[in-house]
Amino acid sequence: LSSSIAGATLPADGTYYLAVNHFSATNQLRPYHLHLRVQSGSPVPESEPNDTPPTANPLPASGWVSGARNPAVATEQDWFSFSANAGDTVYLSLDLDPERDATTWNGRLGIAL
Repeated sequence: LSSSIAGATLPADGTYYLAVNHFSATNQLRPYHLHLRVQSGSPVPESEPNDTPPTANPLPASGWVSGARNPAVATEQDWFSFSANAGDTVYLSLDLDPERDATTWNGRLGIAL
């Protein structure tokens, strides 16, 4: 069970079903919002230099990018930019193990103006 599933490759064509459950039969904090975006093809690779806000890569229209950090370099960061309007809702998800090969790596995802 997860509140976010990112980067999962579907094994076959067909109809897939999403189940929304709550662990309490009596409590609901508020109605939920479900966001779905199906991506096909390949993500746009990030390009260096993009280690600071002024050198951020603009996110493509698909919002789908891939990249690799160099953990040996403490200053290595990948920055991306996008435009939004006041009142817009943003969903961000970072998949640190897209190949599902049990890589142990902790990353951080943040947003700033």
